[in-house]
Amino acid sequence: MRPYLRKAVQESLKCALDVAAACGVRRPALVPGRIGAKVARSHFALHDEQLIEVGNEWGYVLDIARGYPFAAMLVAGHPGKLAKLAAGDWDTHSARSAGALGVLGKVWRQVRGCPLPPSPTVEGVFAALRPSGRNRLADALAARIRAAASEKAGGGIPLAVFLANMAGEELGSDGDLSPWR
Repeated sequence: MRPYLRKAVQESLKCALDVAAACGVRRPALVPGRIGAKVARSHFALHDEQLIEVGNEWGYVLDIARGYPFAAMLVAGHPGKLAKLAAGDWDTHSARSAGALGVLGKVWRQVRGCPLPPSPTVEGVFAALRPSGRNRLADALAARIRAAASEKAGGGIPLAVFLANMAGEELGSDGDLSPWR
């Protein structure tokens, strides 16, 4: 059973980080939940102790991560959840954060100078793009997520970001992914 009270979730996350550090993990992988965990496991060589399911508590985890002896951190998952980090929404629950489509549209306009293809979902937007556009958007989004998350974590821990669609296929990334390969 998973705790759903915010304080309980945060205590569980602190315990997960404590366990990771006690087990000698120096490069944890932070994911939103089970889908992100599945994606991370399929693309990277991870031990169970490395994988931290953050849920919606990105601000909490990134704030306390600087107190651990981590050499680097991987943020991996679907852009529908992680795009919110680029906007500074550290609690990514849908009731407490803006939708990801606005962030995606802003990044696309900066990259391509035109509006996104119409879609009610982030998954649909990426599916509507040609592969080259899909990669450009995902890489640009990953760079913005990485910059925002790095700043939130105090800038002392190198970060990498990996984005995948719901089928688990890589969309794009930013940062050095080699420590997790």
